[in-house]
Amino acid sequence: MGNNRSHPLQLDSWADFNTLMCSKIATHMFDVPKCVAWSANSFGWYVAHILPAKNRNTAWRNWSRPEVARRFFRTLHPCNLFFVPGVRNRELGESTSVIAHILMRFSERYGSDFWQDFVRRSTGELTPAAQLPASDGSLLVRLGEPKPRPVRPQKVTNSKPTDLAQGTVRYSASRLTFKRDVIEPLAEDEAFEVETPFGTFRFTKRQFYEDFPNIPRTESYRSLGIYHGAKLHQKALHRRIRV
Repeated sequence: MGNNRSHPLQLDSWADFNTLMCSKIATHMFDVPKCVAWSANSFGWYVAHILPAKNRNTAWRNWSRPEVARRFFRTLHPCNLFFVPGVRNRELGESTSVIAHILMRFSERYGSDFWQDFVRRSTGELTPAAQLPASDGSLLVRLGEPKPRPVRPQKVTNSKPTDLAQGTVRYSASRLTFKRDVIEPLAEDEAFEVETPFGTFRFTKRQFYEDFPNIPRTESYRSLGIYHGAKLHQKALHRRIRV
């Protein structure tokens, strides 16, 4: 490593190396919010991917080097990223028509050599894109227009009949539980109440997203349609309206 300690990357000991890794190298992705004051979300954008960056395999200690490289390129390579207006606009970001359009535009913009290099480095699995609807290069996307909402359920499993105000839904659970199919059809300022042994909690849809921004991103909420926790009610005491 040499003896010239004036070199900015001089590493003479494990302590030097540890300092470099801890203070100079980018942090773990889940620790980024602790290290920076801004993100794409903070500017009102949802970051979407052409090829999926996740596959539920979180046993990272068992990943091979090619697997780590594949995940790195799928997560950060500019050919695989595009931005959708609206922090929670996952529906548009994961639309097959939108992805097909972006795929076509990116392959044209980046050129065959750069594009094929991306395909190779991300293992070349363009099968999902190949199965997408064909795009002629044009796409009309309307933002901010109302769309039909599914009929809001009047009664959910274990719900009790109530005389709540118009636009409010209530259901009962043994712990504080968030149900996707109840919450997502609501407008931002419409409310739902969860009756539990720890009291009744009331949220508008907007308050739910503000208080628990990570819950809608979880696999449990997205795929199974339900999220709960034994101590979740302790984090929502400010939303409790009845004991």
